[in-house]
Amino acid sequence: MGVTHVTVNVKNVANRGKGFAAQFLVDTGAIDCLAPASLLRKAGIKPEGKAVYELADGSPREMEYGFARISF
Repeated sequence: MGVTHVTVNVKNVANRGKGFAAQFLVDTGAIDCLAPASLLRKAGIKPEGKAVYELADGSPREMEYGFARISF
């Protein structure tokens, strides 16, 4: 099996503003979607809280999260 990418449109939940489109790597076992904070902020998506994520090397990383409307 190879890797799968899909074009995703990301907007704030109020569906206001331009948002952005980008290629995302599909991970069928993922619970959350991750995107660069700088692009999310430009799209009007504000941080709502923080959560700890485990990176591929096993180390923990605390990151902010927000809510977005995605379509693909």
